[in-house]
Amino acid sequence: MQNKYHRLTVADKIEFEKRAKETTGILPSTLSFGSILGWRKECQPFCRMEEDYFCIWIYDNIKNKKYMYMPLGLYSQENFERLINTLYDKRKNTARPLYFCDVAEQQLKYFEQLKNYRIRTICNRGYADYIYTIEDFERGLNKADSRYNERYFIRRYHPQLRAMTGEDKETCNEIIEKAYCSYHTCEDCNNGCMKDTIDCLLEDWENTGMEGIIVSSEGEDIGYAAGTMLNGVFVFLFKKNCRKFRGLSEFIHRTVLEQIRGRTQFINYTEDMNLDGLRKYKKGLAPYILKPKYKVEVERLG
Repeated sequence: MQNKYHRLTVADKIEFEKRAKETTGILPSTLSFGSILGWRKECQPFCRMEEDYFCIWIYDNIKNKKYMYMPLGLYSQENFERLINTLYDKRKNTARPLYFCDVAEQQLKYFEQLKNYRIRTICNRGYADYIYTIEDFERGLNKADSRYNERYFIRRYHPQLRAMTGEDKETCNEIIEKAYCSYHTCEDCNNGCMKDTIDCLLEDWENTGMEGIIVSSEGEDIGYAAGTMLNGVFVFLFKKNCRKFRGLSEFIHRTVLEQIRGRTQFINYTEDMNLDGLRKYKKGLAPYILKPKYKVEVERLG
């Protein structure tokens, strides 16, 4: 890896995954390699190794801010303190705090035990990840209403499946148009359709480790889902389904579940972004655990 910060690319994937595996616990969904690359137009990622940690700086074009994701590596209090000192000393303006986003709860202790630093933490409940066990997720799909919807969809629409590839940009955008854009005007959109994100994701599809499916009926593409494995947890990053097809969502969930069965015990269905409808939907899928993500401000004293 280069000695100075450079734009994160697929060439950094091996080092990223190595350090991610050293980082224990369920990591935030936003730290998956595919997600970081997928959002790179809105949040430009730069990376380098510091003190044996994989560090990712983000230039957030939406919020016009610069911050760091939680560094990835094999933690100990001693080397983490050395990392913070190094990050501070290499900056031109050491009077300004360091900002870390998407810090997992189990990692807060390393900040709290820092010497000669003031620590401030913020937790936004809307950006907590929803974690389901495979068993609970399947039980949710087997509830009477969900099972009925899925069987209705199969009988009525005779679905076909194919694996998503890097050539599916136009297909995914067409599904987004049918599933999302036809229900509102672009002036009301808050990046909800994620067209740019999907485009970025598919540009590097073959090398990101992502996997996905596309569902069609009678020659029409009507839904898709994509995700990735992160430290043995399946992160369910992107999903769209046309609303008029009853049971399509349940069918997509069942298909994904069958594809990841035996490879993981957990599904990370990401956050609800403080949207009431999305929150109600994720709460209704199955019993879940909320994994909060913290923002941490680190300010040197003296």
